[in-house]
Amino acid sequence: KWFRNMMQDKEWPICLIMAGTPEGRRFINHDGTLTRRLKPAEILPMTYENEGLLLRKAILRFLEKVDLTRGGLLDQTEFIRILMHAGAYRFGMAIEIAIEAIGEAKSENASEITFDHFAEANFIRINCDDELNPIYTPAWKGINTTIAMDRYLDDRKAKRKRPKSK
Repeated sequence: KWFRNMMQDKEWPICLIMAGTPEGRRFINHDGTLTRRLKPAEILPMTYENEGLLLRKAILRFLEKVDLTRGGLLDQTEFIRILMHAGAYRFGMAIEIAIEAIGEAKSENASEITFDHFAEANFIRINCDDELNPIYTPAWKGINTTIAMDRYLDDRKAKRKRPKSK
């Protein structure tokens, strides 16, 4: 009801852009009046066949703008697949990792972006051990990149809990 009321304000109507999960879909579908006011768009996970070239081209444009060379890294199909996996097959997340990697390279005054820059960028993003960093580990396909940060948050919560008194 609250969302619906915001969209009907005559002086300042609000258009909501919501990103959600399947649970969010159930919430929206629960209210027929809200459903009529929405234009849903489903953003599917990336695939190498559909977005791999686009991701590569986008990163190359960034590198061009900041005068970094790519070496052969971005020409490797396997590396693009790893980067997509590290970004949980979300284009925006993969781009965020690439931008962070570019920042790492620039902070080191490097002339070329390297594998290590991407690995460090992903580490900064998810704060995980090397074995859970898909850019570092050869077993990258087995890492669920949508929950790596959850483990870190769980660890942090566990440290904050008071010990139970006896």
